[in-house]
Amino acid sequence: MYPPLLTDNLPQENDGIQLTIQAIITNSIDDLFNRILITMWYLWNARNDTHFQRKSWTPWQVHHAVAAHTATLLALHDSQQPPTEPQPSGMTDRDHRLPPTHTDASPVLPWHVSHNTQGIANSAAGMNQIGHRAQEEINIPTNRPNLQIPALIPGVRCYVDASTAPDHPSLPPRMAGLGIFFVNTQVQPAQMIYIKAQMSGTHSVLMAEAAALALAAVLNDALNFNNTAFLSDCQQLVDFLSLNDHTHPPDWRIKFFTQLFINCSARSHAQIFKISRNLNSTADSLARQALSTTGSTLEPACSYLHHHHQCPLSVALTSVNMQAVNILSASCC
Repeated sequence: MYPPLLTDNLPQENDGIQLTIQAIITNSIDDLFNRILITMWYLWNARNDTHFQRKSWTPWQVHHAVAAHTATLLALHDSQQPPTEPQPSGMTDRDHRLPPTHTDASPVLPWHVSHNTQGIANSAAGMNQIGHRAQEEINIPTNRPNLQIPALIPGVRCYVDASTAPDHPSLPPRMAGLGIFFVNTQVQPAQMIYIKAQMSGTHSVLMAEAAALALAAVLNDALNFNNTAFLSDCQQLVDFLSLNDHTHPPDWRIKFFTQLFINCSARSHAQIFKISRNLNSTADSLARQALSTTGSTLEPACSYLHHHHQCPLSVALTSVNMQAVNILSASCC
């Protein structure tokens, strides 16, 4: 029998159910309940891919994904335990508990990056690539990173997106909506921050995306968040910001914004990751709302439990001064 579950102690999440699952799962790695929840998670992933990406999972793909995820959790659990004497047969406890899913490499941890930009649900062959990804440490070198389950990243996550008219040579500079969504799990209950902003004089979609990232980095710096994971669905921008040399951006007109992001993120030891568009729905919705907003006056709102006297977000907003960028709304909860 499982102990009673106090639902009041479960974390509040807007971008997934991973922390809730972690709170429910018992400490036993090969517990049946653990396997059931992991399987449910991948079934939900498969459903989302079918609905939003028009990509189909086979039962074997789900099976292999669950097996790889379980083996990874087991490896993480074993790495945190003191070493034990080998079994007489030469096999470890792990070998007795779970047959290896792949023998050529360890599976990637859920919060690690995947260098397969199409994701593990791309095809049956794509699922086999799980075994070929080398296991990496939490400090991941930024080399075209693609994050599969961003909600498993500990600490602060910042989802960023922009919305503007598609690029066309005949289009004059235009308005863009910027959306920023912070999830701070360093505090309990988790803190959520929603930002909507507009930018005038946007020359390209890439410029709008770069401006959104720059604004997010400035706010992150003013909020004194450290080790933040910035999450964007703009592959070209993430690829550029992941390089060591930032002297030649893909569009010279975004140089100001990319340099501002680099300077602020370096101070806070932040990293940037690529996520799929369907995982960035909150920031996308904020950006779209911002683009269609007219005549708005900024009035920060805070309903966070522990901000009784003053909200840090209101203080942070006073230090934001980006030319052509106007913050429309900011809420903390």
